[in-house]
Amino acid sequence: MYQLPLLPNLRRLNLSQNRLEEFPLTVSSVRNQALLPQLRYLNLQSNNISCIPDQNTKLTDLEELIISKNRILNLPDKFLTNLTSLKILDGSRNELSEYMQHCTCSILQYIVHARIRISAISANMSKVAKMCIHG
Repeated sequence: MYQLPLLPNLRRLNLSQNRLEEFPLTVSSVRNQALLPQLRYLNLQSNNISCIPDQNTKLTDLEELIISKNRILNLPDKFLTNLTSLKILDGSRNELSEYMQHCTCSILQYIVHARIRISAISANMSKVAKMCIHG
Protein backbone atom coordinates (compact mmCIF):
# COMPACT_ATOMS: atom_id res chain seq x y z
CA MET A 1 0.00 0.00 0.00
CA TYR A 2 1.19 3.49 -0.87
CA GLN A 3 2.20 5.59 2.15
CA LEU A 4 1.13 9.22 2.08
CA PRO A 5 3.63 11.72 3.43
CA LEU A 6 2.73 14.08 6.25
CA LEU A 7 0.64 16.81 4.59
CA PRO A 8 -0.33 19.15 7.42
CA ASN A 9 -2.06 21.76 5.22
CA LEU A 10 -4.03 19.54 2.83
CA ARG A 11 -7.78 20.21 3.11
CA ARG A 12 -9.29 18.29 0.16
CA LEU A 13 -8.38 14.81 -1.06
CA ASN A 14 -10.10 13.09 -3.98
CA LEU A 15 -9.23 9.41 -4.38
CA SER A 16 -12.33 8.52 -6.38
CA GLN A 17 -12.17 6.04 -9.27
CA ASN A 18 -8.76 4.66 -8.30
CA ARG A 19 -9.69 0.98 -7.99
CA LEU A 20 -8.86 1.03 -4.29
CA GLU A 21 -9.80 -2.21 -2.56
CA GLU A 22 -9.03 -1.05 0.98
CA PHE A 23 -9.74 2.08 2.91
CA PRO A 24 -6.45 4.01 2.76
CA LEU A 25 -5.41 3.79 6.40
CA THR A 26 -2.56 6.16 5.77
CA VAL A 27 -5.14 8.87 5.14
CA SER A 28 -6.08 8.62 8.79
CA SER A 29 -2.89 8.09 10.76
CA VAL A 30 0.35 6.23 11.07
CA ARG A 31 1.76 5.38 14.47
CA ASN A 32 -0.98 7.45 16.12
CA GLN A 33 0.05 10.62 14.25
CA ALA A 34 -2.44 12.43 12.03
CA LEU A 35 -1.01 12.66 8.52
CA LEU A 36 -3.71 15.02 7.29
CA PRO A 37 -4.70 17.01 10.38
CA GLN A 38 -6.50 19.75 8.38
CA LEU A 39 -8.38 17.46 5.99
CA ARG A 40 -11.98 18.66 5.53
CA TYR A 41 -13.11 16.69 2.43
CA LEU A 42 -12.37 13.06 1.51
CA ASN A 43 -13.83 11.48 -1.61
CA LEU A 44 -13.45 7.70 -1.99
CA GLN A 45 -16.35 7.28 -4.43
CA SER A 46 -16.38 4.60 -7.13
CA ASN A 47 -13.69 2.28 -5.81
CA ASN A 48 -13.88 -1.36 -4.72
CA ILE A 49 -13.66 -0.77 -0.97
CA SER A 50 -15.55 -3.40 0.98
CA CYS A 51 -14.33 -2.75 4.51
CA ILE A 52 -13.84 0.34 6.64
CA PRO A 53 -11.24 -0.26 9.40
CA ASP A 54 -12.61 -0.89 12.87
CA GLN A 55 -10.27 1.57 14.51
CA ASN A 56 -10.24 5.20 15.59
CA THR A 57 -9.51 7.75 12.93
CA LYS A 58 -7.50 10.92 13.37
CA LEU A 59 -9.67 12.83 10.89
CA THR A 60 -11.21 15.06 13.54
CA ASP A 61 -11.62 18.05 11.18
CA LEU A 62 -13.24 16.05 8.37
CA GLU A 63 -16.54 17.68 7.35
CA GLU A 64 -17.48 15.72 4.24
CA LEU A 65 -16.93 12.01 3.58
CA ILE A 66 -17.96 10.51 0.25
CA ILE A 67 -17.84 6.69 0.22
CA SER A 68 -20.56 6.06 -2.35
CA LYS A 69 -20.38 3.42 -5.07
CA ASN A 70 -18.22 0.93 -3.18
CA ARG A 71 -19.02 -2.44 -1.59
CA ILE A 72 -18.99 -1.32 2.03
CA LEU A 73 -21.03 -3.49 4.40
CA ASN A 74 -20.93 -1.41 7.59
CA LEU A 75 -19.44 1.65 9.24
CA PRO A 76 -17.70 0.56 12.45
CA ASP A 77 -18.28 2.54 15.63
CA LYS A 78 -14.56 3.04 16.26
CA PHE A 79 -14.13 4.59 12.84
CA LEU A 80 -16.97 7.07 13.41
CA THR A 81 -16.05 8.00 16.98
CA ASN A 82 -13.58 10.80 16.21
CA LEU A 83 -15.37 12.22 13.17
CA THR A 84 -16.70 14.98 15.39
CA SER A 85 -16.78 17.65 12.65
CA LEU A 86 -18.56 15.50 10.05
CA LYS A 87 -21.45 17.35 8.38
CA ILE A 88 -22.02 15.40 5.17
CA LEU A 89 -21.82 11.63 4.72
CA ASP A 90 -22.62 10.04 1.37
CA GLY A 91 -22.80 6.27 1.76
CA SER A 92 -25.11 5.68 -1.20
CA ARG A 93 -24.84 2.69 -3.50
CA ASN A 94 -23.14 0.41 -0.98
CA GLU A 95 -24.32 -2.73 0.74
CA LEU A 96 -24.72 -1.16 4.17
CA SER A 97 -27.03 -3.13 6.45
CA GLU A 98 -26.48 -1.12 9.61
CA TYR A 99 -25.95 2.56 9.42
CA MET A 100 -24.23 4.45 12.18
CA GLN A 101 -25.86 2.72 15.11
CA HIS A 102 -23.71 4.60 17.61
CA CYS A 103 -22.84 7.76 15.69
CA THR A 104 -21.71 10.63 17.89
CA CYS A 105 -21.37 13.10 15.01
CA SER A 106 -23.46 15.76 16.70
CA ILE A 107 -23.26 18.27 13.85
CA LEU A 108 -24.03 15.83 11.02
CA GLN A 109 -26.42 17.67 8.73
CA TYR A 110 -26.83 15.64 5.58
CA ILE A 111 -26.80 11.92 4.89
CA VAL A 112 -27.29 10.25 1.54
CA HIS A 113 -27.99 6.55 1.43
CA ALA A 114 -29.94 4.26 -0.81
CA ARG A 115 -31.52 0.93 0.07
CA ILE A 116 -31.36 1.13 3.84
CA ARG A 117 -33.60 -0.49 6.39
CA ILE A 118 -35.25 2.21 8.49
CA SER A 119 -34.65 0.15 11.65
CA ALA A 120 -30.91 0.41 11.06
CA ILE A 121 -30.82 4.19 11.50
CA SER A 122 -29.45 5.35 14.82
CA ALA A 123 -31.59 7.20 17.33
CA ASN A 124 -28.49 9.32 18.00
CA MET A 125 -28.97 11.20 14.73
CA SER A 126 -31.74 13.49 15.90
CA LYS A 127 -29.87 16.63 14.75
CA VAL A 128 -29.59 15.53 11.12
CA ALA A 129 -31.27 18.25 9.08
CA LYS A 130 -31.65 16.34 5.84
CA MET A 131 -31.54 12.62 5.11
CA CYS A 132 -32.03 11.20 1.64
CA ILE A 133 -33.11 7.57 1.63
CA HIS A 134 -34.21 6.15 -1.66
CA GLY A 135 -34.17 2.91 -3.47
